[in-house]
Amino acid sequence: MSYYFVLQAKRLNRFLLEFGITPYLAYPLFIILFFVMSFLIFIKAAGYAPWLYILTFSIILESISQQDRTLLLKSLFNRKAFYKIRLIENLVIAIPFLLFLLYQQNYLFAVGLFFIALSFVFIPYYRSFQLSIPTPYKRRPFEFTAGFRNKIIYLPFILLLIIKSIQVGNANLALFILAVIFFICLSFYGAVEDPYFAWIHNKPPEQFLFFKIKQGLINSTILSGPILLILGLAFFETWPTVLLIQGMGYVLIITIILAKYSAFPSTMNLPQIILFMLCFWIPPMLLIAIPLFYRKAIKKLTPILT
Repeated sequence: MSYYFVLQAKRLNRFLLEFGITPYLAYPLFIILFFVMSFLIFIKAAGYAPWLYILTFSIILESISQQDRTLLLKSLFNRKAFYKIRLIENLVIAIPFLLFLLYQQNYLFAVGLFFIALSFVFIPYYRSFQLSIPTPYKRRPFEFTAGFRNKIIYLPFILLLIIKSIQVGNANLALFILAVIFFICLSFYGAVEDPYFAWIHNKPPEQFLFFKIKQGLINSTILSGPILLILGLAFFETWPTVLLIQGMGYVLIITIILAKYSAFPSTMNLPQIILFMLCFWIPPMLLIAIPLFYRKAIKKLTPILT
């Protein structure tokens, strides 16, 4: 069983090297970034930070508990080794979250997080049961259809936070949830389709990108629209901020689409990811990123679509 974790460590190191960053630098930076982001969550979200922390942890566990991966592990290891591997993986991910919750003296949430880690071991997350989950989207583009079904489990939790923010009159939390909705939409574009599924559109690169952007904006509006309406009714005085977040979300949707196809059919490399992340912290960088990603996307799509 130990060779499995050695193999995973080698794969992770190779992945980091392919992105152009040495693992010896990446791991300390990741730890620092984790605790910096944790402090920001607990400062900005105040009393609701532990709930957001639990949500973040659950999303991470969900990503490593998918059916294909679970079935592969079951086919490679016996029952006892399988559960040991899943338990170790979940606890390794849980440790930094647990330590920070204990540091914040949120002992009840720390216990809850620990039991969530255990539940994902013994109750694997399966998606391919014989049930077709309806979505508010058409079949194209695939990003929102697949992404909505993957993340639908978290939507009731997000709606609960919106309701609580209205009950206590916390407009900042409600605005934060609107931003979270767009972060979820951005995560849908992590999947890269086979070049064939771009080629079948039979469009010039410029028209293809326009089509993807139009669908991205429409579909993100479908997901964020109810939250936008709730905010407008419950916190009318925040409308300027709401529109600013909504507009920034649209701009980031456009940027992530262009960034995705600037590396197509491969995934984005480290410089592209860094440039995209800089757009969050320094919005004027969008004036550089969008034209750059657009030109590269056209270059990458031209041999596929023409």
